[in-house]
Amino acid sequence: MKFSISYKKKSLENAIQYLQQAKTKIVSNQLVERFLEKLSDWIIDKANRHLEASTIGRSIIADIQSSWKKIITGNTVKVVNNHTGAVMDSAAPVNEDFSEVWKNFVNSGKVLMKNPDDYEARANIMWASSMSHNGLTEAGRARYLAVHQLEHALSGEDESISHGAGLAVLFPAWAKYVYKHNIPRFAQFARNIWGICEEDDEKAAVLGIEKTKDYFKFLKMPSSLGEFGIKKEYCEKLSELCTYGKTRVIEGFCPLSFNEVKEIFEISC
Repeated sequence: MKFSISYKKKSLENAIQYLQQAKTKIVSNQLVERFLEKLSDWIIDKANRHLEASTIGRSIIADIQSSWKKIITGNTVKVVNNHTGAVMDSAAPVNEDFSEVWKNFVNSGKVLMKNPDDYEARANIMWASSMSHNGLTEAGRARYLAVHQLEHALSGEDESISHGAGLAVLFPAWAKYVYKHNIPRFAQFARNIWGICEEDDEKAAVLGIEKTKDYFKFLKMPSSLGEFGIKKEYCEKLSELCTYGKTRVIEGFCPLSFNEVKEIFEISC
């Protein structure tokens, strides 16, 4: 199948129909499914850029996103805890090891803060980045990028804010808000990445989140929206942008609608 379609000449509705047809023909090809997901992200981004100024536009974006999510995740196997509503990853110990490339970032980051020209440390970070973004760490599990969705509203509103700087601020706040929906997962992160020696899972989870925030500070990254000159009262506008005018719910450990997104932004202040 060829993917040489020019979306400049086609409507967003035609693009969605194309994704549906492609999904039907190649459901068994995970690499192509991954490509289609990226392609649909691009469509949403284009729609967002051109239509986000209007209420009608945001509604269209929400409808399109809902459509492609159904297309792309049609065959995705997710295990949901019926009590908490949290998405649980299936057992995949090899993937757990891959996910811990964080360790390399932590160690190499410390080296680079002392010597930015350390070639080996930079090479290790580049290699770990490649491993993190080539699909290995997410294979066989549900994939959500909730914090990235929040940050897109932030840097989209203020282009002087880099994506990485925004993530450094929002990740700890998001983690504080959602960790109770999967305490064992955050406790595992704290123990395996930060070496937290705490038997109580919840205490370990909280300590891990704090260690992550402290590390970002060590890297001289911002730690609050206030450092961008953003006041708490502006969080409502950011939340409306992020949820496309209160029409979108962001999936993850727990669903994040307008009110939840607003609270995370406020925690970030």
